[in-house]
Order: sequence, then C-alpha cells, then structure tokens
Amino acid sequence: MRALFLLEDEPVETLDRDGLDLRAFASIVSGAAVGTRGPFTIGVFGGWGTGKTSVLRLAKTEIDGSTSKNVVTVWFNAWQYEHDQHPIVPLVASIVDQLQARLIASKSGTERVSEIVQRGWSKLTNVLRAVIYGIEAKAKVAVPGLGDVEVGLAAKEMIDRYEDVSRAADPLVERTLYYNAFEVLRRSAPNPPEGRVDENVGKIVVFIDDLDRCLPEKAVRLLESIKLVLTQKGFIFVFALDRPVVERYIDVALRRSLDDAEFVPRGAKYLDKIFQLPLELPSHSARFAKYVSATMRRDIFTSGAENKSLAKVVEPLVKTIGAAIDYNPRSFVRLVNNLLVDLRLLPPDHEKDTEKQVALFAVTRLLRYGLTVDQFDYLVGPDAADLRKALEGGRDEGKRHLDKSPTRRTDKSKTRQQRLLIQLRATFDERPQLLELLVSEAGKRWLEDNDGRNRVIHFIRETRKEPADAGRAGGGGADVTQRLRGLVKNDKLSAKANNDVLGGDPAVGIIKQLTVTYSVAGKIHVITVREGETLEIPQPGDGAGALEITSAMYAAPDWITKTI
Repeated sequence: MRALFLLEDEPVETLDRDGLDLRAFASIVSGAAVGTRGPFTIGVFGGWGTGKTSVLRLAKTEIDGSTSKNVVTVWFNAWQYEHDQHPIVPLVASIVDQLQARLIASKSGTERVSEIVQRGWSKLTNVLRAVIYGIEAKAKVAVPGLGDVEVGLAAKEMIDRYEDVSRAADPLVERTLYYNAFEVLRRSAPNPPEGRVDENVGKIVVFIDDLDRCLPEKAVRLLESIKLVLTQKGFIFVFALDRPVVERYIDVALRRSLDDAEFVPRGAKYLDKIFQLPLELPSHSARFAKYVSATMRRDIFTSGAENKSLAKVVEPLVKTIGAAIDYNPRSFVRLVNNLLVDLRLLPPDHEKDTEKQVALFAVTRLLRYGLTVDQFDYLVGPDAADLRKALEGGRDEGKRHLDKSPTRRTDKSKTRQQRLLIQLRATFDERPQLLELLVSEAGKRWLEDNDGRNRVIHFIRETRKEPADAGRAGGGGADVTQRLRGLVKNDKLSAKANNDVLGGDPAVGIIKQLTVTYSVAGKIHVITVREGETLEIPQPGDGAGALEITSAMYAAPDWITKTI
C-alpha cells in the first residue's frame, strides 16, 4: 500500500492556520457576541466553501480563550439534526449540555463564574430540561443570570398546543414548538437600567452552522423556533449560511401554502428581520495567491513524486488558479485532491512524466471550471485548431486571432462555431487570467500535446465519470424532469434519489437534493428530498387526480433555483 497524501477540507479553528486572514471577521463576531447585551442575532453570509464555518470556529476559539468567564459558547450543526421532528429540541439539549459542563467546572474550581450567574444558569437548565422532557417544572428562573421569578412550565401541554397550531393555514410562519416557552423565559429576565450592562449577567452565545444544507422546511422551522422561543436577553445567535439559498428555502416553504396568484417572494425581507448584524464575507481575491502559496509549502508536498510535481506546477499558477475557481478555498482543496487522485489512477499507457501529467490535468480541470461546457468543448474541438495554434505563439498572437472574430454574440446569421468563438473571446476579456493560463508553461504543454490532452479529457469523463460541469463551485445540477416523467405509473411516482436512478452525478463529492415541482388534479406542490432518500408522489394530503411533473432538479443545495 502506498500512502496518498491529500488536503483535508476542515474549517480553521486556530489563527496559525488562518491562511485567508479571516481573523478580522472572527473578531467582529466574537466582539459583538461578548459586548452586546442581547438578544442579538449575527449572520455570517457567504457562498459554498468561502470560509463561513472557519469564521465561526475562530470566533468561538477567541471567546473561549478570553477573560469573559460568564459566557457559555454552544456549537450546533443544524444539518446533523434535520431529521428530528422538532429541531429546537437538540438545540436546547446542546445548550443544556454546555451549561452543565460550565457549572461543573465552576464548582470544581477549574473555572471562575460569578455565583449569581451560576444560580441563573442552574435554574435555566431546569427550565430547558422541562422543555425537552415534557415535565412540569416550577422554579425561580433567571435568564441568563440576574433576577428570580416564579414560573410554571408544562412542556407536554406546549407540545399538544403546537400540534394544533402547526395545522394553521400559513406554515411559513409556523408557531413555536412550545407555546408558553417564550413567555416563561421572557418573564424570567429582568430589565437592567438603560445604558448599563452588568458584568455579572451571564451570556449564552450559540453558533449555528450548516443551516443551508438542511431541507427547506427544516431550515425554516428551526429559524422560526429560535425566533419565537430563544430570542431572549443574554442570548446571542451566530449563523453561518449561504443567504440566497436560505432565502429560496423560505420562498419554497411559503409557496407550498399559497396559490400561485398569491405568492410573493419574501425570503430576503424575512432574513432582514432576523439578523441585526449581517456580515457578508468578501471575495478572497486579494488573499488567494498567498493562501495557495502557503498551502503548497505544507509538509505533504515535500514527499512523494506526485505531490512534489504538483507543487512545482501549481506554484507558478497561483494567480491564474484563483481566478479560474472564483477564489474559492474549498474548490482549491478539491482541485488539488482530484489532481493527486488522477495521477494515482492513470493507466500504464499514459505519459510517465509526472510533471507533464500534472500540467495536462491542471489546465484541463481549470478550464472545465472557468468556461461553460459549450466553450470548453469548442476550445478542445477541431474547429478551434487555429486558435490553439495561435495561442501556442503567446498572448499577443492569441489575442490577435481572437480580435479577428466579430463582436456581436447574438447575430443569428452566424454559425454556431462563430458564436462560440465570440463568447470565448468575451470570457477571456472578462477573465483574462484564463488566457494567462493558456499561455503559461503548463498551458503551452496542454496546447501542444493534442494526444495527451485528449487522453486526459477522456480519462476525466470516462474513468472518473465526472459530468462536464462537475468542477464548478458548489457542484453542479441536472434537469431530470423527463427522467422522472418516465417513472410515473398510474399517477404515482416512487423513486430513489440517487445517481443511478437519476442518470449520473452532477456534483461529485457533494450530497445532493432532488427538488420536484408537480401538480395533482391541477394543484401545484413542491417537494425536496435528499440524496439517498425515496421520493413518493403524491404526498399525504395532496389528494387524488392526474399527476404531472412540472420540473425536477437534481443538484447541489446551492443550485436550487428561484423558479421552483
């Protein structure tokens, strides 16, 4: 067995591994969490793989290592609990676990927490336990640390009440899981004088990750539960999420309860009301070259022929790589790991020069990522032979050839090849680093070696079984409407959401979702199931009648479209 050294795709938790300078954003989160009285909600927004989780982890590390001992931090991964009927229950349980751990540490003397905060946390723990276990709790409660009031909490009755309320006509604004919990917690918290923050007031900072990976109804239910139950004095919530994805989730949930004529997208306004501090992570373009160079100096690239060759080829391409993959750190990790796996899986008939193979694979994968499918197929096809030859002569010769093409993209009198050349020119103008890639040393090897280039493309498509758009950030998506229509029998559909049934993997290495819009007897419905689950249509409550599949998308989560 030969060891294969790959890059791990894990969030950063310590500053010594912060290659993207995320510390500034983490410090804003930790500073706001500790300094703001609460209730307060922070949203760290960014696309797939941009470092949202790392910002939360760094912020949590800063708080845990600070002198603010009357602060409890809680980490909650929403995706791990999305199959729970009431996702607030494991969230509350996580809060209880951390409160208990801090109380035990303070009593043993390993941590210093003020006595008044200890009493408040102890009583809060009892109330939250009552919520979880459905027992009668009667106690003097402080949240989170000052003042006592006598309260009663019958969680069983709250659950019963929830079951009634959840049948209401508007499922988007679903009522709280525990009907009286908000009032119980609100009445237990005193109101300190305005402008004064007592240092003895304990605080609970809850970090919630991967909400955008949950199914839409679960994500919305958790947001509603937090908003209507746990938005209390002393509670700070910090979310990491892809805002457009969650906005669409909210719109999907709303559309299910309304006729098309009544539906108005409200996801953006909904989130604006929840997050008092929206923190959008910017592009990593200014820092990406430094990040790539630092990664290539890690220990795993100092041993093994494949790793050494990869580092030697990649290092000169640091600026080009960033532009090709939209400066996405997760895409870079996957690019590097795919290249290492490519080299290990190469059949004997391929070129033995490892460095040359890295160049061929790297340029192929970067172009597959940076160009549209049609543009890539045109560039490697026979119609672009003259363009490739011109590019072999360097940037200026390549640009002169491109400049000969007409500038208008949509003239119907042009052939498809002419229109593709115009589009390719426009892409190179918008993303000049792709042109720099082709005239680099690795790019020249790719242009000159027709046989090697074609073997690499065939290997990626046939041996690695990667669809044409699989390399793009966040994975890809596939329209499977026709395939599902063919599986309908007697106005019913039962199908496993997996790559075999749906005709391929549009997003390699990513857990996908199947989102289907359909109608039963003319009434429109939307359903989303996760990869590996079984799709059953019609659903209970849909009624009976003619089943029509309107649209179906099998995709990575952030490919869910606004037209669902």
